Amino acid sequence: MHLRKISAQRTEVSFDEPLNTDWDGNELLLSDILGTEEDEVIRPLEDDADKDMLMNAIDTLGDREKNIISGLSGTFDVTRNSFRTENIPVRIMSNDAVISAAAPENFMKDIAVNLKIAQLDLGGNAAAADNGEKKADGDAVDKPSPAEPALSIPALPLRLRGAVEIGRLKKNGYDLRGIEAAYECIGKKISIPRYRFSMLDAQITGSANIDLSASPLVETKLSIDDLKVQNISSLYKQAEGRIFGNARARLDLSFRPTDKNPIDTITGSCEFAVTGGKVANTGVQNALGIWLDSLKYKLKDLEFN
Repeated sequence: MHLRKISAQRTEVSFDEPLNTDWDGNELLLSDILGTEEDEVIRPLEDDADKDMLMNAIDTLGDREKNIISGLSGTFDVTRNSFRTENIPVRIMSNDAVISAAAPENFMKDIAVNLKIAQLDLGGNAAAADNGEKKADGDAVDKPSPAEPALSIPALPLRLRGAVEIGRLKKNGYDLRGIEAAYECIGKKISIPRYRFSMLDAQITGSANIDLSASPLVETKLSIDDLKVQNISSLYKQAEGRIFGNARARLDLSFRPTDKNPIDTITGSCEFAVTGGKVANTGVQNALGIWLDSLKYKLKDLEFN
């Protein structure tokens, strides 16, 4: 009976069964060599919690913020908390774009996203739009535009980093080309260690830090090289045919992007140099009296360096 009883236990192995013994009599048990990853149990729970946090953050966005990115459709094959996918079509502010994304190790903790856009048209034009109504006598009356709600940006529950490439960006008459930038987002702070683009045929390079907390702030350092001063006339018609020269500049600026007039909030320093400069038809000559008539031709055009 005893043999019959123990025959059913011959295939059973105890975790405490010794496999070997060293010279000092220490036993190597089966439980010493069996095991799992330390986070095998807790890792899926953390991933589910991170996904819930991300979806909750998205749900806090208003319609305006949700429409910044639309038409995103792709397949993410997650393997052991990592994934990689490329060339996903998406629309950014109604412009066609392509996204490549990867999470090499810690999914939902560190994600790299690269964005490529051939052309980003944000609308607007250089001249102020005529947003007025006519009085009976023909005079224009300003019609106030409705206040635009403040942009609400939730804090990211992960580290987002990558690169952005935009072939051409147009906004309010400004035309930027060849935009390249590296970025990193943590919480409500965005770091841009380097960026570059061309505008008015000038080369612009720099870095920036953006704080999107309760009082948003943008800080940037940039260099402008090879600027043809006469090209400014494409933005300011009153300068057309009047200013000429080659310029370069170094700027260290900060401003509040959410203010009604962000330009009024700019503070910082600027170094500006012009070579071969000329101002045509300065207008100074028109203020001279008859006794200084001989100086008028000298002050009509000014050349400087």
